[in-house]
Amino acid sequence: MLRSNYTWKLLGLSKHHKASPALCRSLPFYPLIIIYSRLTLGRNGAMIAAALCAVLYSGLISTTRLGLISFDPPRMERETLAFRISFHALGFFALAFR
Repeated sequence: MLRSNYTWKLLGLSKHHKASPALCRSLPFYPLIIIYSRLTLGRNGAMIAAALCAVLYSGLISTTRLGLISFDPPRMERETLAFRISFHALGFFALAFR
């Protein structure tokens, strides 16, 4: 259970704020794309798919932060966004490597 306010802030969450529904619905599709590419294209195809998913996810987060797309997410600092993007990219590559 997350109790520290810093941990909540680091993850981009707040105790009373619900996450953006559009952003939460888009995230589960990235692992599915990587899994399907692993099954059909092998490890190299899965690594390429993971790289593309990382680029697309970081583009989605960055354009939302810049205000080009309005999902009405909570405002986050650059360090928090960098942490989230790198954490998800690491997860994408770990899923592709497995």
